[in-house]
Amino acid sequence: MHEAFEFLLNRLAPSSQVGSDVLGEVLARVSEKAPHEVSRKEIALAKSRPNRPPAREIPQGTVSKAVKALLHEGLIEDGDTVLWSQEGRVLAPLRLGRRYVIAGVEITLHDGQPVTITTVLTGLDGTLLLAKVARLDPDETRWHALAGLVYDEVASLQRDYERQCRRQNRRSPG
Repeated sequence: MHEAFEFLLNRLAPSSQVGSDVLGEVLARVSEKAPHEVSRKEIALAKSRPNRPPAREIPQGTVSKAVKALLHEGLIEDGDTVLWSQEGRVLAPLRLGRRYVIAGVEITLHDGQPVTITTVLTGLDGTLLLAKVARLDPDETRWHALAGLVYDEVASLQRDYERQCRRQNRRSPG
């Protein structure tokens, strides 16, 4: 996942005192547990994962620096669940941040012409936040105008989501 956030991670790296690769690995480890919450201790541990190179343990101090930067940016946030270590200590839970969303678009064709544009906003953990289907008039919709229509639909959905966040007193994607 962190390839999609490379520009953010590269920007965060100098101030976090860890490399963008570590920031990305911490973000990836949090995302692997989504929608469940994870502790810093779990993030640090090396767990082998299918279809990934062998994992390496990340020192606790490095995890703490990465978590601090990712929390500040809103890519991860404090969780709500009480987590316990094997020793019985309470661990601070973390989850993917809700400040960032992913937009997805599907264009349905009929006889080679676009007839609907479906747009969705999901959380980083894949949770569906909003969806919208726009029906197109095939006689008026031409391929050259489709990119503009897709942009308008995604922008409209984003505005709807921002209004929803304001009503719920939550910070919307920025």
